[in-house]
Amino acid sequence: MTEIDAIVSPDLRRKASEWTSPKGLHRESVPMRLWEKAKKGFWDPADLDFRQDRADWEAMDLETRISVFRLARGFMVGEEGVTLDILPLMMGLSDQGRLEEVMYLSTFAMEEAKHVDFFRLWFDETGVDDAEMNEILVERARARGVEIDMERDEGMFESELPKAMRAAASGDDALILNASVTYNQFVEGCLALSGYTQWSEIFGAFGVLPGLQEGLRLIRKDEGRHITYGTYLCQRILASRPELLDQATSRLAELRDMYFSVEVPAEELDETSPSDQVILDFRNKVAEQVSRRTKVLEKAAGMSPEEVVTSESAEQAEFELALAATGGG
Repeated sequence: MTEIDAIVSPDLRRKASEWTSPKGLHRESVPMRLWEKAKKGFWDPADLDFRQDRADWEAMDLETRISVFRLARGFMVGEEGVTLDILPLMMGLSDQGRLEEVMYLSTFAMEEAKHVDFFRLWFDETGVDDAEMNEILVERARARGVEIDMERDEGMFESELPKAMRAAASGDDALILNASVTYNQFVEGCLALSGYTQWSEIFGAFGVLPGLQEGLRLIRKDEGRHITYGTYLCQRILASRPELLDQATSRLAELRDMYFSVEVPAEELDETSPSDQVILDFRNKVAEQVSRRTKVLEKAAGMSPEEVVTSESAEQAEFELALAATGGG
């Protein structure tokens, strides 16, 4: 027995009869529909023009800068987190033999990395100084008697997301569901979707940063596919394992409470500050998304597995959730 054989379980070996592609791909399934859309929707951050964004940033007042910086940096760090943590989910589904889902997730991983590239390129081309802006935020917090720990290792992207995603590599449905609720439903479906809504409000009020606006429009199309897949994945598991519903809904509530207490605690925000008011509004949007997504999960537990795979229930759910996030439903 080699050293590798001693580490790798014999259960990971594939039998000739287990190959999926010779039998054909399930092209009508949700993952394959998303795969086709991802192939057609490729874009390159390097093609975007940020020259006006630099001029707009230099002309902004400090409060507007703080609002834009908080959102942009939060998105960039979040995209880095999901880029680093997507692989275990692919591994878990690979061990289940779900070829179509792994195929789609290969585009998912590339797109998350592309989003990191976009935000870092925007920071570089616009001349936003991360250290300078963070120092302003730290000093403002200290003036209110609040200390910000810049070296913390507990939080949504520091510990919760990596822990949940690495457990998904086991291939266990309960752990994959936990990962998808954490990653797709909360991080993407609640945090990112609420952030997009705030971006729209900022752009609508100030009409600035065209390069950032265009990049976010393209990212939102990518993320729409990502969240749709996550809703499909939760639906698929809950339809076949409805006893896991309490685990899924409790996890959403737990993540909401953890995020509010660690990332954006209300007691650290000044309601008289326009930039802090943006964060308070963000908290409200996230809470509303948690409530709506809980209902989607509850509905999934009453669906049939066959219905989930080819129906448009995931796409329809995400359409309605996105509409609600913008005040349209």
